[in-house]
Amino acid sequence: LGTLVLNCGLRHPSVVAQATATIHRQSGGRVVVGLGAGGGAGTPYAAEMVAAGLADDPAPIRRGRVADTLAILDRRWSGSPAGHEGPHYRSGGGTGFLADDPPPSTLVAGFGPRMAELAGTMADGFNTHAAGPDLEHLFAVASRAATAANRPAPELSAFDTFHPAWLDGDSPRRRRHDEAGTDVLIMVLAPPFDLGLVEAIAAAT
Repeated sequence: LGTLVLNCGLRHPSVVAQATATIHRQSGGRVVVGLGAGGGAGTPYAAEMVAAGLADDPAPIRRGRVADTLAILDRRWSGSPAGHEGPHYRSGGGTGFLADDPPPSTLVAGFGPRMAELAGTMADGFNTHAAGPDLEHLFAVASRAATAANRPAPELSAFDTFHPAWLDGDSPRRRRHDEAGTDVLIMVLAPPFDLGLVEAIAAAT
């Protein structure tokens, strides 16, 4: 069960921590919390912020919110009583938040090296577009950042709208991801949902 992805500008991290920890416990520990920075002017993410009555801030501020969110999630899920004083979000100290072992996994989604580096430094995984021209470079950045931060290698995932070529292990797009070291491919399906197609995608490993 995953969120691909939550816009960190829309919800306070403590709310995200408790809501996702609840689903994690109810689902038997199957939650992956995907986080994103939103997007600049002209993107659907910016329109989402404006519709919510919030500012569409510059990229450094949006990335900073992701970092603050990851730090607060870590404290809440670990049961730590410590608070967090970040440049964009703060949380008070104390206990009482759900804390499971292991906690939910986290991934950061992005399309540039700064988000890839943030993912490797603070999250469990990195996600980007499966057809992105910088896929291999971004995966390498995330992996190097994890090594530098003395963290486990991040799970590398990519998303794309479903196409039959994804079911062919010898297709150029599948070969590219085999060579890039992609761990998980996420297929976006449009309704009406075809159970047979879902099963075919699951079997095409």
